[in-house]
Amino acid sequence: MSRSARSLSHHRLLGAVLALLALLPASAPASGEDAWVPSPAVLARAARTPGRYDPAGNACTGGLTVGAASLRTLLARLFRLEDIGGYACRPNTANRSRLSVHAVGRALDVMVGSSRGDMIADWLLANADALDVQLLIWRRRIWRSGQANVRVYTGPNPHTDHIHVEVLEGADPNAGLAVRVHLEKALPV
Repeated sequence: MSRSARSLSHHRLLGAVLALLALLPASAPASGEDAWVPSPAVLARAARTPGRYDPAGNACTGGLTVGAASLRTLLARLFRLEDIGGYACRPNTANRSRLSVHAVGRALDVMVGSSRGDMIADWLLANADALDVQLLIWRRRIWRSGQANVRVYTGPNPHTDHIHVEVLEGADPNAGLAVRVHLEKALPV
């Protein structure tokens, strides 16, 4: 593909993402607290994900899985993000007797501010099934696949400066491509 064709494709993709994001209502803090509140439409889409959760296991793997790396690349490109953490061989901060999903390379920390973070968290939630997302933690709320709502997160880190997103074992490395193709098809001709 020529450079001009790639540029046109990139601009069309960005336009599609912005159009999609414009359809999502802005989240508002609940009861004056700094909490993420996804829209009912986003929650309805998220409720269609299979109720599956793959725990971390017992040993660190040494790096990101192909599925998590693919999601990281997609997020960086779509939302022009530069600071996305990933692999870290460490215990789970909410339960130190277990490994973090970061330790098996299936978790990302998307460093972002509140208003932009709400938009990205809503997008991840709305596309959770296509992206093989199993869990999101953002601004004192947690969502697990198969749930039709978010719940209060009481872990030691309120996740107010980053979105924690986990993918399933064997997450499809081409899931981001499928979402991209879907967005490009949604563009007006």
